[in-house]
Amino acid sequence: MALLLQNLENQTKLLRSFVADHPYTAGATALTVFLTRWVSKDYAAWLDIEAGGVPSNLYGYMMALIADTQSSPDRLGTSLYLKMMTDSIKSRSYFSEELPIRAGIAPVISKWCVPVRQISSHAARKETLDSLIASTVSAYPSACLRAPSAQEGGGCDALWIRTSAIASSSSDGPDKAELYHFHDYDGSAHTTLSPADARLLLDRGWGIRHPLSGQVMFGLKKLLPANFVMVYAPRNEEEVKVHDIVARAAVEYALAGGK
Repeated sequence: MALLLQNLENQTKLLRSFVADHPYTAGATALTVFLTRWVSKDYAAWLDIEAGGVPSNLYGYMMALIADTQSSPDRLGTSLYLKMMTDSIKSRSYFSEELPIRAGIAPVISKWCVPVRQISSHAARKETLDSLIASTVSAYPSACLRAPSAQEGGGCDALWIRTSAIASSSSDGPDKAELYHFHDYDGSAHTTLSPADARLLLDRGWGIRHPLSGQVMFGLKKLLPANFVMVYAPRNEEEVKVHDIVARAAVEYALAGGK
């Protein structure tokens, strides 16, 4: 034991001497060790979440970190939507019935903006939301279709609208536009609503703004419209109905020419 303590004391003296003689090198080494451990832990936590929008590898993680620098910390503010209500299309609600106030506390949301997922309150089964998309397509057979989500990199199915069904659409643009998709990981969804409906959705506790919605990336362009929102995962049949109302409102807003 005495020998062990003596060796420890000698090692401590050597370390103190090295730090005293090479303070910058010692500081840089300590910082490197700290950052390496932090990044490794953060990367592992990011990998635990379902991939979405970027590859589920180190390259995708770096893309997510870069995107975080451009994200908005305000996920609940609705004043932006009031400013967007500049015409009858944007200022109108397309919900077929009034949304109730969501009961209980809001789920915990991942800190990253790519992907945005619920960390708590995972709920609906994939089959439930699959049938929701199918029923919406059936309700709008000439306007809607089901196809892999482009926004999620094809990792889940989405509800799309044929642009030919939109009176104001240009024949020069893409032949379809994505309206709503859900995530297998947690049952949450992303969709684009009228500013009026996006405001109602947030005010009544059903979701948040996507952190990149309306954000100009490096001064170039907006990747997502400001009225692109996340809808919390349904916890029961009543909340599945809310998702059905939301998905159909997205369709009606698109058919009216909203973006």
